Amino acid sequence: HRALLDARDKSGISYDFAQNTGYQDFESILRRHCAEGYDLIVGDAFGSEQLVREVADDFPDIPFFFGSGMEPNGKNLSVFDNLIHEPAWLAGMAAGSITQKNRIGSVAAKSIPEVNRLINAFISGATEMNQQVKFEIIYTDDFYYPPKADSAAEQLIHQGVDVIFAERKGAEIACSRHGIPVIRKMDDLQKDVPDVFVTSLIWDMKPALSHIVSKI
Repeated sequence: HRALLDARDKSGISYDFAQNTGYQDFESILRRHCAEGYDLIVGDAFGSEQLVREVADDFPDIPFFFGSGMEPNGKNLSVFDNLIHEPAWLAGMAAGSITQKNRIGSVAAKSIPEVNRLINAFISGATEMNQQVKFEIIYTDDFYYPPKADSAAEQLIHQGVDVIFAERKGAEIACSRHGIPVIRKMDDLQKDVPDVFVTSLIWDMKPALSHIVSKI
């Protein structure tokens, strides 16, 4: 969304978006956008891979650009993914270096490949620096519910972890309350919790969206 706002401001495109889109509404909203005549449709297909591919096949003249764990269709569907597991490995090294109790926690969304590869990379980086470290992971089963992530982090802290990887937003709140170092994904928390912020994994979509928009 931020990348498309940036593209709108720089290149003058018209940009509309739908939010709070559940899986049950995904296909109808996607087909509605196709019928409305947009020159490019961008989104996240991870939970709706087959639907996106079926709709793209039904509208061959519309370019689609979707986050996906699969290949492009070779016609009108381009895909993007991220390599954010690589900085997750580096962040794990930082966590393994600063833990005093050798106990690190993670508050994550769901136990799916897109999330677990980050957790696994983080664990790998931490053990690279400190083979004594042990991990506690809590899945909130929500991609965005800060109060639940806050509660999960509180639970981890009571269990004795002294560094937390906040894969989900909200865990940093409990960390700030207790003075626990926190590493975040996506958001730069330096201004929000400067007392406990260690680093953050930033995924910048602006170059990719700028490239696609220039092609259109």
